[in-house]
Amino acid sequence: MQPRRHSVVDITLTSILSVLAGLAGLATVCFSFFFVMATDSCNEHCDTGSLNAAYAVTWGGVGLAVLIGASGVIVAAVRGWLMWIWSTIALVVIVVALAVGVHLADAVMQHV
Repeated sequence: MQPRRHSVVDITLTSILSVLAGLAGLATVCFSFFFVMATDSCNEHCDTGSLNAAYAVTWGGVGLAVLIGASGVIVAAVRGWLMWIWSTIALVVIVVALAVGVHLADAVMQHV
């Protein structure tokens, strides 16, 4: 039994969403280098543990998104499933990782 052929729409959406996810991942990692600026106005009241968590969540989320996107598209292509879903999931994971990372970086300075 041969896997079904992928439609032009599926291939096009997969390509576009994969490029968007790649650019979003690159932009997220580059933007995360600015997280350390959250400590500029702190004296001894900074919680640097949340800054470490912000980096771990952001970079880990991008890594997870790359793993999900690449492996999902490859498996879907081999089995004849829709491929664009995996690129979309990777893009959503990157956006969520960035949002959580920004929230954690904002928590560095304890609001009193």
